[in-house]
Amino acid sequence: MKFYIGDVWYGKDGTKYEGIQATIDDITSRYVQVSFTPGLQDGEGISEGKPLTKRYFIQHFDPMYQFTIFDL
Repeated sequence: MKFYIGDVWYGKDGTKYEGIQATIDDITSRYVQVSFTPGLQDGEGISEGKPLTKRYFIQHFDPMYQFTIFDL
């Protein structure tokens, strides 16, 4: 899986990132650093700008938006 700075990924349904968009800010050999939109509220357990391992990132985000019947 390729990662590119500036790409937008979408939180997968059923994860704590559901409904969140993550923009890739930086990439290292093991980590992806992202910023989230829309802005998150304190206490959601999600740290803005925190580096995530690539494996964790792929488990919780997808490069394609998952439409639900409510989006149609």
